[in-house]
Amino acid sequence: MAQAEFTTDPYGARGDNGLDVRCYGDRYVVGVIGASGTNVDRLQLQCARLGADGMALPADTTSVSVGGNGGAPATVTCSAKAYARSIMVTLNQAKKQVRELRAGCGNAAGEGAGFAIGGPDEGQSLIPGNNYIWYRDWACPATMAVTGLKVRYGQHVNAIGVICTAIKLQPASAPPPSTTPPGPVQPREIKTIGKPTDGSPAPVVKMPSFVGRWVMTSRSGKSFTLILREGLLSEGGPDTIFGTMSAGDPNYTGALTGKVGNGGRNFSFTYRYGGTGKSGSGKLLYKGFDGNAIIGSIKSDGPPPAEEVWGGARR
Repeated sequence: MAQAEFTTDPYGARGDNGLDVRCYGDRYVVGVIGASGTNVDRLQLQCARLGADGMALPADTTSVSVGGNGGAPATVTCSAKAYARSIMVTLNQAKKQVRELRAGCGNAAGEGAGFAIGGPDEGQSLIPGNNYIWYRDWACPATMAVTGLKVRYGQHVNAIGVICTAIKLQPASAPPPSTTPPGPVQPREIKTIGKPTDGSPAPVVKMPSFVGRWVMTSRSGKSFTLILREGLLSEGGPDTIFGTMSAGDPNYTGALTGKVGNGGRNFSFTYRYGGTGKSGSGKLLYKGFDGNAIIGSIKSDGPPPAEEVWGGARR
């Protein structure tokens, strides 16, 4: 069976939060929007599909942004029509923050220049004990390219690993691609409450998964974007959901995790924002059976504690 994904553990310090920062919808990393000073402070991936000729198309989506508010803003990209095939991570001498993130880029023609974002050179060398350069360098397998990074972060980016997935080219005659992240995966079967009096089996309603991208609005008018994925078997299986929650501000962007309950009808979770460290919990419930609208509540642990109703739709 062909390998579906190649990943590495994050290299560096633990940080306050951990998140898989990914491109979705058969898109690959072509650049980074971020900020850096002495070290890398913030990262957001630029994502693009690959044309039938194996060349990267223009970037059309971005990932969630992680990290703090420090540093000077910077946008770095692969050269035109190229996409990331390898990643190099260099730590500072204290081994607590990522000093530099560097990507090697290419395409089907073997062309492409990479990019780098980070702080000034510390004069490091490859000789242990002589201001040794702490680094890791990973290349994706030949049939794969970089689709994301495993990031640990707080006010800075503390550690990075790589995520590579199989290269998929867009058909030459394909219509313009959608920018919507993956929709529902395999629906789960839920038996309706009650049982027919004639002894026949109860009817089955197929509920979609919560996986996908949701745009939510609270009663007070705050907007949130949720991007959710199912857990792997090693993470608890499909009833465990991981994801990100963003309120459009790096201080209010963070990770969430929770469990699907009531036969797939609701999802209860906890969250923590990377920028402020604030945490809380929430609950989502399908509104109807088409899987495109949800309602629920979100609660902040404070200070001050607060809870309000929210709702939204799949986008």
